Amino acid sequence: MRSILSRIPIFFNRFSFLLFLIFIFSNSFIKIEAEPVGAASNGTTVFQDSVNFRKSFFLKATDWDSFVDTKRVDYYNKDIALIVTKLPPKYFSETMFENEILKKNNNNKILRDNYTLDDNKYYILRDDIDIKVKVDIKDLLEKSGFTNFDYYMIFYQVDPTTKNGDNNILKETYSYGRITYLFNYKREMVEAKVYIHKNSNSYLYFSSKNLNKFDVYMFDRVYQRGLFYYYPFESLKFLPVDSMISLLYDNRIDRYSVIDFDDYKLKSDLVNRIIKPIIDNNLPYTTDGGRDNLGNFVYIATGALQDNKKPGFNCSGFVKEVFDNYIRLKDRNFKWMSIDELKRGRGYERTVSNYTKYYELYDSFFGLDWSRNIADTVNEYYGYQYIKAETVDNDQFAIYNPMQGYKFSELRDVIFRDQKQDNNYFYILVFSELRKGVPVIPIFSHIAVAVPYFKDKHFSIRVFESGAETSYSALSKVRKNSDVYIIKVPIPVGEIYM
Repeated sequence: MRSILSRIPIFFNRFSFLLFLIFIFSNSFIKIEAEPVGAASNGTTVFQDSVNFRKSFFLKATDWDSFVDTKRVDYYNKDIALIVTKLPPKYFSETMFENEILKKNNNNKILRDNYTLDDNKYYILRDDIDIKVKVDIKDLLEKSGFTNFDYYMIFYQVDPTTKNGDNNILKETYSYGRITYLFNYKREMVEAKVYIHKNSNSYLYFSSKNLNKFDVYMFDRVYQRGLFYYYPFESLKFLPVDSMISLLYDNRIDRYSVIDFDDYKLKSDLVNRIIKPIIDNNLPYTTDGGRDNLGNFVYIATGALQDNKKPGFNCSGFVKEVFDNYIRLKDRNFKWMSIDELKRGRGYERTVSNYTKYYELYDSFFGLDWSRNIADTVNEYYGYQYIKAETVDNDQFAIYNPMQGYKFSELRDVIFRDQKQDNNYFYILVFSELRKGVPVIPIFSHIAVAVPYFKDKHFSIRVFESGAETSYSALSKVRKNSDVYIIKVPIPVGEIYM
C-alpha cells in the first residue's frame, strides 16, 4: 500500500497541506530558525544563494527517492530549503507512448489530451495544464504499473514571513533566486527554471531539447524566446544565481525584466499624501457623485446637490478628488476642479474614427475624456511640458489601439516596462468594453488609480477605486475582458516632501 505522501506531491492541495506540514514538523527534519539569517534589520530579505546546497546535493546525494515528498533545510544555511517530488514524465518517445503507455491505460483520454507529439517524435506533457491534472496522470500511470517518473526539485530561500503550519507551503518557495529542476528517472536533467522576481511567475527557462538557448517568461507569459547562453547545460546545477541572471544583461533585456531598485517608500508617501485622506473619510459609493469647484457633493450628470443621507463618490468623482489633492500639493489655495470643464467632450481627437458620429448619442468616451481633461489640468497647474501627464501609447511589445488602448492582459506588463524606464509615475486606468448591440463601439465604463512599486525583488500594483483600495487581483477578475487606456502622471517628489 502506497503512503499518503507518495500520492500527494507536497505542493498539491489534493486533500490538505496540513497533513504534509504535520509530517514535516513532527519528524526528524532540520527545523527552520525562528529568526532567519537572511532577515535584514530594515525588514527586507537579504538574498541567500542556494548554490552550496545544490552542489552538496548533486555531488553527494545518492538516494534521491529518500528526498521525495519531503522538505529539507540546508544543514549549514538554514535559509535555504529543498523540496522534491515526482511528476509524470515530461517526455515520452512516440513508440513507448503509443505502444506501451496508451495500451496499458484503457482510460487514456487524459493522456491524449495532455501529451502532444512534437517534430522530433516525442510526446511532450503540456506546460499549461493544472497541477491537479498532473497528479491525476501520475495516479493513472501508477495503476498501470509505471514507475519511471520524473524528479521535480525546488531549491529556494526560505521566506521569513512564512510561519510553520502555513497551509500554503508552496507560497514561500516563490522567492527571488528560486531554481526548479526536472530530471527523468535516469537522473538526466530535462529542464531548469531560474526565477528572477519574488512572488511572480517570472523566470529563465532552460531545456535539454534546446541547448545553448533559453526563454524568458514574465508574469507567467512568454516574453522572449531563443536567447543565447554559452555554458554546458549540466552546469546549471552548480552555477550561482547571479551568473544565470546575468544572461539578461548579456542579451540586453535587463531593462525590461530585472528588478534592481526599491521605490516602496516614495510610492507609499504619494498614497499617504493624496489618496489615503480620501479613503479615511469612508464615504460611500454612489452611482453618480463628485465634488464641484465649491466643494459641494453633486451629481456629475446634472450638477444638482446630492440628496443622499451620506454623500459619496463614483469612480469618476473619486479620481477627480485624488487629483484635486494632487494639485493642492502645488497650490495650497486650490479648491476643486470644475466638473463642467472635466465633462468637456474631446470628439475632435477622434475625427478619423468611425465612432465619432455616435459620440453625442452614446457619450461613449466620457470616462476617457474626463481622465484626459484631468491630465491636462494637472499639466497646466504644474507647468509640465516634456515630463507630463500623458497617455502611454508607445510600449515596445504590446499592441496599442488608439481607440481602445491595450488589452487588459497586457496591463501589468506595460506598466512594469514603463516603470523600468522611469518609475517616477503613477497611473489613471480607463476601462472599456465593446457595446452590446449595434453600433459595436467601446463604452468607457470605469476609472481607477494605479500606484505600482518595486520592493525586495517584487513588483506590485496598488489599485484604488471609488473611494477604496482594492487589489490588482480583484481588478483582474472583473476587468479581464476589458481594454484599458493607461495615462501616466508624474510623481511630484518635491511637493510630497515639502
